[in-house]
Amino acid sequence: MLCHELGVPEVLKLEDTEVGEPGPGEVRIRVDAVGLNRAEALFRSGLYIEPVKRFPDR
Repeated sequence: MLCHELGVPEVLKLEDTEVGEPGPGEVRIRVDAVGLNRAEALFRSGLYIEPVKRFPDR
């Protein structure tokens, strides 16, 4: 999930993105479901302890 702007939950959009091949010591996993925790909800609303440095952000 990529975040292109801060705001209400509707600003979140699911997007297909290219990921590179796994490097040494890495694996690729398939994600069937995602959920947001409190920190991610605060980030999306612009209230997280770390400010957004650039968009899009994951």
